[in-house]
Amino acid sequence: FFSPSDLNLPFPPPPRAAPPPPPPRGGAPGGGGGPRGPPPPPRPCGGPQRAPLRYNLWVPIPPGSEQLMLIFLLERTRTPIRVELRPNEEESSDPELDHGKEDYMCDERTAFDNDAYLSAKELTRRQFGAGSAGAGLAVLLTRTASAQAVSESDVEVETPDGVADCYFVHPSAGSHPGVLIWPDAFGLRPAMKRMAKRLAESGYSVLVVNQYYRSQRAPIVNSTNFAEVRDTVRPLMASLNPSTHMTDAKAFVSFLDSQPSVDGTRKMGTMGYCMGGPITMRTAAAVPDRIGAGASFHGGGLVTDRPDSPHLLVPKMTAHYLFAIAENDDTRQPEAKDVLRDAFAQAGLPAEIEVYGGAMHGWCPPDTQVYHETQAERAWSRLLALFERALG
Repeated sequence: FFSPSDLNLPFPPPPRAAPPPPPPRGGAPGGGGGPRGPPPPPRPCGGPQRAPLRYNLWVPIPPGSEQLMLIFLLERTRTPIRVELRPNEEESSDPELDHGKEDYMCDERTAFDNDAYLSAKELTRRQFGAGSAGAGLAVLLTRTASAQAVSESDVEVETPDGVADCYFVHPSAGSHPGVLIWPDAFGLRPAMKRMAKRLAESGYSVLVVNQYYRSQRAPIVNSTNFAEVRDTVRPLMASLNPSTHMTDAKAFVSFLDSQPSVDGTRKMGTMGYCMGGPITMRTAAAVPDRIGAGASFHGGGLVTDRPDSPHLLVPKMTAHYLFAIAENDDTRQPEAKDVLRDAFAQAGLPAEIEVYGGAMHGWCPPDTQVYHETQAERAWSRLLALFERALG
């Protein structure tokens, strides 16, 4: 696999050397009046002619990304191009990683889409740079005028499978509804902590987990460029499954319920990004008596054709929901939003399901390549409205 920014081809093609000047019109030098030859052809305006420079490229294009690829090529070449699309019939030799890619969407397809998106903005993923996983602190998330003072700490939560390193932040006074945050594929990191702190300032006791605790303590990676960290992240993603999700959900909810800063008489919320989206649904189904609201931001694999698809768990839930869908995720799976609407309608549960135009997969965390501040802030406002209604 390689993405457009990896091609490193000279676009537009470089000029070729100027052709040699034509011989004198009077014949050979020193000749004196021999017959004149035909006049040379007129030179084209604009300087020396450029001979066409042709490339034959075999570029793996993720399904649903054909239009982005064409836009990229046209922007970079500014010349007529011929494109032939052929189906790729190769199958992966690693079904576990295929399972993770299908479920979570944060994969080579995402890297390709993001490269095309950034190319249109004349920003490559290399320019975005390493160390982006810590860049969220440099982005000043809007602080509410009535922000509460908060207390924060790194905590360790016991689960049936070990000890999970997590981050817990809550208002310094009183007890409040608990909220469980499932990070995206890049895991627990400064940007996730900053988002949790912002939510706590609005009156919630928030736990952000390291979903990979069985394998590695946080931080997991130092970049949110999937292409740079996929060799680390993909096996970690594939190490989790619906069973581990539900086991962990129960343990984390139990931890929150044991905290003095959590009001046990009020229901909890759960929210997740990317791979965290479907985990919120398994959390809501695993502990339906405690989870009253859930939110999925650019969640992947919410609707699959497998018997453990998250949307099949909706009848077990009592939670009100928000699904904020990335535009390119919807392009790949446009039917998913309708399946979700039908599932929640049949269960009699409120669900706000919206495709956020212009927002790419991963647009909400402020340290990602495709962070879209306007749409991220709108999604955040819808989250606060949901929690206000459902958690009281």
